[in-house]
Amino acid sequence: MKHILAAYKAPLLVSAACMAILCGWGVFEFRQADAYRTEMLRRHSGGVFNSLEGIINSLNEHAPYNIEHLRIILNGVLRTTGLSFACITHNGNITVKAGSVPHSFSTPGPSGERKERNIFLTWRPVSLGRAGGTRSPSHPDDTSTVQTLVLGLSADWWAGEHENRMLNLRFKLGGGALVILAICAVWVLTVHSKNLSSELAMERIKRGHFEELGLAAAGLAHEAKNPLGIIRGSAQRLREHQSSGTEQKQTADHIIDAVDRTSARLGEFMEYAKFREPSVTDVNAYTVAQKVIDVLNPDFEEKDVAVRLEADPLSIQADEEMFRQALVNLLLNSLHASEAGDSVTVRLHRGRHNITLTVEDEAEGIEAGLLPDVCKPYVSGTPEGHGMGLAVVKRIADQHGWDLEIVSNKQTGTSVSVSGIQGTVL
Repeated sequence: MKHILAAYKAPLLVSAACMAILCGWGVFEFRQADAYRTEMLRRHSGGVFNSLEGIINSLNEHAPYNIEHLRIILNGVLRTTGLSFACITHNGNITVKAGSVPHSFSTPGPSGERKERNIFLTWRPVSLGRAGGTRSPSHPDDTSTVQTLVLGLSADWWAGEHENRMLNLRFKLGGGALVILAICAVWVLTVHSKNLSSELAMERIKRGHFEELGLAAAGLAHEAKNPLGIIRGSAQRLREHQSSGTEQKQTADHIIDAVDRTSARLGEFMEYAKFREPSVTDVNAYTVAQKVIDVLNPDFEEKDVAVRLEADPLSIQADEEMFRQALVNLLLNSLHASEAGDSVTVRLHRGRHNITLTVEDEAEGIEAGLLPDVCKPYVSGTPEGHGMGLAVVKRIADQHGWDLEIVSNKQTGTSVSVSGIQGTVL
């Protein structure tokens, strides 16, 4: 997962930033649309209020106030302006009304506005009396009365245009998101294509390198096999000759030992240089691990090193011979590094997503400065090591798409884990 995020970091970050900007713009536009709707309701209510106030003042100029006439005027305004209700209040009591006034209706303050459910309320003081003789509807004895004119404008009056604005905004947001995702997808596919091309080119180079190594190894084996055989045979005859003294026999033993070590290193190099595609099949990992331990157990007993297997019954997807070779190399590495009385543990368990093979030992461990190069050929943490074991394991892991992790400490020993193995529980 980390590898994927690192490979596509740029397109993912840019796309996330663009989506954040788009969302921010969308929130701003939605708020602006709501503010615009409120402003339109305010303007319409204000226009109706001014018209009503003008009509009322005009009536006051010509005749005493008549409640019935005022109710007729309010009903007429309701039919033509989209108002839900209109009323006139005095000291909190409704004196004249038209339409359906809410039961929880209240007007705090002499003037103001607010949204109440789906109604936009606005109210202002209005003079219904005229100095010098006109009487108020609710207080006939007053010569001038200031009351409150309340208008309730249904938000549905502006709903059609508001919904169109919202629909248009959603369309823009959806279209913008699709464009960003499309650009991100194209970008990711482009990066993926470049990565595949690069990996393919590297794989061709690596394969060509291994082919060259294979040819070189074959030539080296051909050139060295016969001389090494002659040297070993001569040393063997010298050792077994009756006239040979103790010193000569010791020299012959040294020659034979050196020839054997050279032959072993040559064989390991040939195995490392030999490139072949893994033939992946279903492999009973538990059975293979148990057989490898049984074969190597005499070597462990000879050195007084305990080896144990902790494994679930698992079937893995792997080349059986390569998996066996990797496990043999890991066990031999641990054996060579261990001292008498130490123990080596092979663990094969299924995690949340895949299977992990781990080989742990109690040896002294690998020096920290050597860890970055320990998987390279001929790099070894022990004097008697050939430095090819982990190189072979690393190549096998790479060919299968597995991950190799090495954790080593001078006090606790070394743990080598091969993770990312696909498989199932038997």
